[in-house]
Amino acid sequence: GERQFVFLPIKDAEGRFSLRQVRIGPAVNGFHAVFEGLKSAEEVVTDGSFILKSEAIRQNPDVR
Repeated sequence: GERQFVFLPIKDAEGRFSLRQVRIGPAVNGFHAVFEGLKSAEEVVTDGSFILKSEAIRQNPDVR
């Protein structure tokens, strides 16, 4: 879609994640710079995000 989101693991809550909107730049060598929405060194989900996205859309259709 037009908006980009990342999932962040919630500290001390295994298996729970928060959703955060970010603003990313164009791909360069397969990577995107994050311009807004994350702080340096914050962990984000890189594997299994499809399942998390499906669940987020089911709970909140505005995420699309």
